[in-house]
Amino acid sequence: MTSKVLESVWFNPMGGACIGIVMVETDYDGIVFYIGQGAGVNEANDEQLIAERGARFPWHVGMELFGREIQHD
Repeated sequence: MTSKVLESVWFNPMGGACIGIVMVETDYDGIVFYIGQGAGVNEANDEQLIAERGARFPWHVGMELFGREIQHD
């Protein structure tokens, strides 16, 4: 499965763990979101790590977080 990181949002409370949410476009699922922890050294590497090993983040919350319009069928 091919996936492409489109955007990311980072939360780093007072120098602690580098927590990120990434918006990913996949071949089969379209836009999905993942949340996870990165090392905080290289943003692109952390985005890819979270996209590959992060926990699925609720789609509708991700759309709101990234300021996207939610389309209803």
